Amino acid sequence: MKIGILTFHSVANFGANIQSSSTYFKLKLLGHDVCVLNYKDTVTEKKHKKMAGEEQYELHQDYFKTYINQSPVLRNKDDITEYVKQWEPDLIICGGDAVLLHESNAAPDRQCGNPFWLTWMKDLPVPPAACYLSASSRGSDFSKIPEDLRNEVAAIFGQIKYFSTRDNWTTHQVQWVTKGMQVPFHCPDPAFAYKFDGSIPSEYSAAAVSRRQSYILLQANPRNLSKKWVEEFRQLAHQQGLEVYSFPTTFGNTQFDLDETISLPLHPLEWYSWIQNAAGCITRLFHGQICSMSAGVPFINIDTQQRYPWLSRSGSRAYDLAVRADCPGRVQPTVSARYLMSPQKTIKLLRSSYRPSIMAYAEFARDLYSRTINKILESAR
Repeated sequence: MKIGILTFHSVANFGANIQSSSTYFKLKLLGHDVCVLNYKDTVTEKKHKKMAGEEQYELHQDYFKTYINQSPVLRNKDDITEYVKQWEPDLIICGGDAVLLHESNAAPDRQCGNPFWLTWMKDLPVPPAACYLSASSRGSDFSKIPEDLRNEVAAIFGQIKYFSTRDNWTTHQVQWVTKGMQVPFHCPDPAFAYKFDGSIPSEYSAAAVSRRQSYILLQANPRNLSKKWVEEFRQLAHQQGLEVYSFPTTFGNTQFDLDETISLPLHPLEWYSWIQNAAGCITRLFHGQICSMSAGVPFINIDTQQRYPWLSRSGSRAYDLAVRADCPGRVQPTVSARYLMSPQKTIKLLRSSYRPSIMAYAEFARDLYSRTINKILESAR
């Protein structure tokens, strides 16, 4: 089967790289002809180059150029429509990740009507089957989409062969906008099932493997944790025979003086390897949480999507996942992390035996993801 994947893939984001290539490798393993539709609007591309820097941005591009089959660069809906007309895929899979974002006045990749919403398919003489895989709106409110566009989206959503979402919030939004025509199934993020096509090259894994389970990764900034807190945590880690390494996001290094700084530029496979081999991980990233859970690495997520603990947490993807895995205490709103989470409690949580429910959920997530892929493929036949 010829399958096109449309998602965030080559943006300057480690987690997006992992989740999108996970689906690609899975479908290739099943014997399909797979191509990632290389959608890059110019506004988003310029933004990521500026925020990440040219060198870091190019590492994300290099990962996909090296390991993933991509279409030519497609800048807009018209480009995608023309490419699909010529290539004639049997199936379009949109997702995972936040492909259903709607933020007014944001960049094109964050607004309803961009190619991820699949409205371009109505312009195809014979559209292929289309499915959503682990799609998320990341807290977006679909009632704020202009009514005409909302109706257009509802009509497209009603034709989707198999619709799966990553969180309850998105499920309810899709159900609402389609007036109950679509009630999506839940599918965990593809990153849970990430399996690189072969052994990760030693140039990206050797440093982390040589120090396996001897370090804790810390990904924070002074807005989340104080310098005093970090130094006290570091001393407690040393008492446990562990070092604390500063771990970056794509857009900058952690701003603390620790035992070692893992700094940018950093290849996506190297980022993944450092998490895989850690004894613990304090992260600000949703996919940092997922990759930790998948590898059995104890984690705490400082939830940048949820600032205050007294507000509803229904729109938080990290908290939604933690509730499913029966570990909500491992996801802390930023205010809670700064003022309520003590270094002693944190080291205890990272060093205590990993709850069986988390490991069981990671295994369940991999299995449910595989079953979802099979159902998507069946729906297109």
